[in-house]
Amino acid sequence: MTTLQYIVTFLWLVPVIGLIVVPLLWSLFRSLYTGVTHSRLADIRGYVTAEAPGIEKRHLDRIHLEGGRAYVDEEDGCYEASVADISKDGICLKDISGNVNPESDQLKVLFRTRRKDYILKARPTWKKLTDRGYAIGAGIQGTTSEWDKLVEDAIRSVNAAPA
Repeated sequence: MTTLQYIVTFLWLVPVIGLIVVPLLWSLFRSLYTGVTHSRLADIRGYVTAEAPGIEKRHLDRIHLEGGRAYVDEEDGCYEASVADISKDGICLKDISGNVNPESDQLKVLFRTRRKDYILKARPTWKKLTDRGYAIGAGIQGTTSEWDKLVEDAIRSVNAAPA
């Protein structure tokens, strides 16, 4: 092959590599990364409590979670949190790392499970500063059918689990 043929071959391979090989490698890396991060997430496990007598005014069953994780986005920043419990219309977040604005009245919560990520708009009903960070109880605004199905399935699976 002559030098001109090498140059033409090289010039032909540059777009092929740039437009085909690189995107294929990128999508492979992304799918592997997604699989690894989702395998680290906990399934919804825990126990269910019905409405509690006394001070608490909850009308729906709550699922107390073990190892639930979420990300909280508010005006002043984004923070990682543990999820203490969920219900169809509420979520309790604890151990929020970061300086939460106690005056904030709107939160965006990314609740992650192995199967799906749920983005929820929530309005805090109470906030408490603890020794491990803030704890927040929030009502979910405009729940979706996917969220309702997640909570119903979790209640069913927790109730069906042997004690």
